[in-house]
Amino acid sequence: EKAGFWALLGATLAMVGAISARVVLSGRGPVSNFYEAMLWLIGIAMIVVIVVDRTYKPPYFAAMAVPFLLILLGVTYLFPADWKEIHPLVPALRSYWLKIHVTVIVSSYGAFAVSFVTSLLYLFFRYTKVKPGADGLEAAEIKRKKLLELFDEVTYRTILLGVPLLGIGTILGGIWANEAWGTYWSWDPKETWALITFLIYIAYLHTRLMRGVTGDRAIWFSLIGFAAVIFTFFGVNYLPGLHSYGFSNTPAK
Repeated sequence: EKAGFWALLGATLAMVGAISARVVLSGRGPVSNFYEAMLWLIGIAMIVVIVVDRTYKPPYFAAMAVPFLLILLGVTYLFPADWKEIHPLVPALRSYWLKIHVTVIVSSYGAFAVSFVTSLLYLFFRYTKVKPGADGLEAAEIKRKKLLELFDEVTYRTILLGVPLLGIGTILGGIWANEAWGTYWSWDPKETWALITFLIYIAYLHTRLMRGVTGDRAIWFSLIGFAAVIFTFFGVNYLPGLHSYGFSNTPAK
């Protein structure tokens, strides 16, 4: 377990170094295109994983989170070479808002990625048949119940981290949009889906805090939210709109 933690910490420091080196080489912010945004998302997720692991010490969490992060890294590695190259930004993107708005938005996605992992762990233990241990079936059921409560709580905490970041990032994007396009909101597909994603997670928090909804229903809410994150972060980029861009030299918001 200690070896795994130090390996994850080392990988996180390596990711920080890689992002920092790219910032120095490009002379601009760390999330200027989709490739860089993916690296930032993974780096933030790594940090959140370390914090969760040290704070809550959830069993099996690191064993699930690390492979998930490796899959994300593998997907990033398979990006076309042009996506990874450093290109000059178009004039409209040479703004300090690029560094602020996109960094905050993608940081929220990193937190939501961790909530996705804990949601999957919840479902795994929820629907896996309990096998009686040395202490009997009842003790095994109690252990499972505690695990479900723990993963439900950690899912809530990571979403609670991501929602303010997503909200602040969306507001900052509106300010930047007003400067660039003369309007705070244009119902562009990217803006619309960012709002949908935000509202899904707000609904999750509302039902949990105001109506006491936890467990299965809350976890499925979390998974729906992360599906919206994936579509907002990646899928919407293929739709026409003000945020349409080539993956190589424009930002992923």
